[in-house]
Amino acid sequence: MSTKLMALAWGVPLRPVEKLVLLALCDQAGDDGVVSPGGDEEALVRGLCALLAMPEQAVADALRVLSVGPHVEWTGGAAIVNEGSMRRAYVD
Repeated sequence: MSTKLMALAWGVPLRPVEKLVLLALCDQAGDDGVVSPGGDEEALVRGLCALLAMPEQAVADALRVLSVGPHVEWTGGAAIVNEGSMRRAYVD
């Protein structure tokens, strides 16, 4: 769990669903931003659905918004939370 990334995520102006998914990703990421366990996007969506008790489509849509944001990047099949983009978007 990266408390550093979670603290930043709280200040990013997002709709509630996207913020909840971003917080869950930060909870599963190390300070380097790499979300663990790794794997493909489908496996990550299923895991987040179970964790958040949310429908698959809602989680997948939130991940798409976060990827465009660009608060989440996909590299080599792994999700990476982008600390730099969250710092730029952070609102006190």
